[in-house]
Amino acid sequence: MELTNTKNAFEYKSDKELKKALRLFKLVKNKHVSDFFAGLTLIAMKFRIPVAWLIKPIMFDHFCGGENSEEAIETANNLWKYNVSSILDFAVEGQVDDKIVEQTIEEIKNTISLASKTDSLTFAAFKPTALASHEKLHHLATSPNLTEKEKAEKEKYEERFFSICEFAAQNEVKLLVDAEEFAYQFYVDELVEKAMKKLNKNKPLIYTTLQMYRHDRLDYLEGLIEDARQNNYYLGVKFVRGAYLEKERILAFKENRQSPIYETKQGTDDAFDKGVEMVFENIDICGIFVGTHNEDSVIKSINLAKKYNVDKNDDRFFVSQLYGMSDHISFNVAKEGYNVAKYLPYGPVKVAIPYLLRRAQENSAMAGQTGRELKFVKLEWERRKNN
Repeated sequence: MELTNTKNAFEYKSDKELKKALRLFKLVKNKHVSDFFAGLTLIAMKFRIPVAWLIKPIMFDHFCGGENSEEAIETANNLWKYNVSSILDFAVEGQVDDKIVEQTIEEIKNTISLASKTDSLTFAAFKPTALASHEKLHHLATSPNLTEKEKAEKEKYEERFFSICEFAAQNEVKLLVDAEEFAYQFYVDELVEKAMKKLNKNKPLIYTTLQMYRHDRLDYLEGLIEDARQNNYYLGVKFVRGAYLEKERILAFKENRQSPIYETKQGTDDAFDKGVEMVFENIDICGIFVGTHNEDSVIKSINLAKKYNVDKNDDRFFVSQLYGMSDHISFNVAKEGYNVAKYLPYGPVKVAIPYLLRRAQENSAMAGQTGRELKFVKLEWERRKNN
């Protein structure tokens, strides 16, 4: 399969949008510039200096679908013209105010409702830290001596978590539960397992997320598959490599414990591909969501689909990339008739800033990522100029 056709990859972008993408990836290619920009933005936010006017034209429009669900659906419908579906992702996390959390839950449920009746939307998604701050979730998950007030907070958190899962199941919408940091991922795992056992009785609706840079995930996946067979439920699995690599290694060093992360990228790559193969071997009880910007892993997953006689349009198999990244993969795979879904974050610019800064730093830190993005954008820009 050819993944280098830039005409397919950027057909959905106007010349103006393509030129903005060119400027953006030139900016984030330099890690020092990217880190400086991120630091400056965080300082401005701390002192409540408005920065949305700067962020929106530089980064927001490229990585986000809009400031509200209406704008995001408009973006999704545009992608759908090229057979690329979308997953609306309300870009809010780490909230502490109870009223804001309730509003966030309603917005997440709104994305589920929209997915149930909009052809261009194939999944819904939410991040567990959208319902509590990182610090609060860490404490509730790991503290052995919770106060009565904290026990009530934990119970309320779980009620909110399950209410979202149950709402998705009632609406027959596949729901991706994003992964979190190592310290409290075990707690998120427990909650998603409970939801899958209860709600995935007829098909995979609730999906857990496995960060395959963790060296315990293959054993965990093997246990999940065995449990699903023994307890007669379907397993939904979303594969990612992982988003907190540097942070997890530093924290493990500070706490004098073994890092949960593979020592080499090759270890992660091998685990990712092995995990995908394990799910295809059990596709009769599984749904698989391959979230990666790695061309080799995409090709391998497609070859496994062929090996296990999974049709191109079988809704048990999806390939996915983030909006604004790896369009050469998304649009070329979709052109071949496979199911492709873009993660499409949306929300007010100031709320989406943490997400955007991660995208910028991820692009500058990930070996070859920005260079690859920039290469394909440049190729398409030259192709258009010469035609």
